[in-house]
Amino acid sequence: MTFILGLTGSIATGKSSVAQIFKERKVPVIEGDMIAHLVQEKGADGFKAIVAEFGSEVLTNYGSLDRKKLGELVFADQKQLQRLERLIDPIIRFQIQVELENLKKSQVPLVVIELPLLFEKKYEEIMNKIMVSYLPYELELKRLMMRDNLKEEEAKRRIKLQESIELKRLFADVVINNSGSFAETKKQVETWLKTCS
Repeated sequence: MTFILGLTGSIATGKSSVAQIFKERKVPVIEGDMIAHLVQEKGADGFKAIVAEFGSEVLTNYGSLDRKKLGELVFADQKQLQRLERLIDPIIRFQIQVELENLKKSQVPLVVIELPLLFEKKYEEIMNKIMVSYLPYELELKRLMMRDNLKEEEAKRRIKLQESIELKRLFADVVINNSGSFAETKKQVETWLKTCS
């Protein structure tokens, strides 16, 4: 029986760092963001759906998806973001399910599914437990501004597009406090791995 751990958080709260710790321990990680990128590659199903919906203005001169242009379009308008999500969410969900079924067949004891919008997109129904990578809001804002070179207002707007990290923390089975050093985060993850094995 494969145990499925959902890993989530909010933008810039360190989900990828937590996922990296699992990978170092040879735990398979299905990365929602990676799948989202793959299904939007030129010629893929998500790419075709986006071009059909938004037109050629979201393409580069070479005919691939201009992620920056698409990002500017959808992050500036909640309705456009919802339009994009309606298109690609079913494609991403299907791909995650395919990867998960393959891992279950190989009888791995633990699979981590890393999804930024786990709660927002109702993925919790396929998880045995949910782990949230947590940062207090002020630190999340500061890290996002530094990471993506954003002004404060733009960073706040992007954070608002997701459920609040405090709300996600309330619904988590496991909270990893990512406020300290990487070593401290790693210790928390490894402690959880010992208790669940």
